[in-house]
Amino acid sequence: MSCTLRYIPAAILLFWISASGLRGQVVEWLTPTEHHFGLVHYRDTVRTAFEFRNITQEPLSIDNVRPSCGCTVVHFPKTEIPPGQIDSISVEYDGRRKSRYKGLIKVYFSAQRRAERLLIEAEGIPRP
Repeated sequence: MSCTLRYIPAAILLFWISASGLRGQVVEWLTPTEHHFGLVHYRDTVRTAFEFRNITQEPLSIDNVRPSCGCTVVHFPKTEIPPGQIDSISVEYDGRRKSRYKGLIKVYFSAQRRAERLLIEAEGIPRP
């Protein structure tokens, strides 16, 4: 096998990665994308918000948001977010567990194929 034929699979892989729609980020997260609620009493609801800025030159929308558990409710903007605009995604966690909880929230933006990932954690404890 010639030397140039050995590099063809690597070149194809690099081309596929660049052409597959794996664009750079379309938002800048202004808050950490992980939030630790700490100790949460059973059946208590806790809330947090994840702020972001549209860093594209075009209006951006959130196509879908998927929490990993039914104990997590997500509120997000339903309208387009103009370039440079700051907005937020609010998350409510209902402490249905008396144990450690780790939840993933996938956020799908209109100009990006790959989902952004938000993580929440809590340590469920019994009510006093």
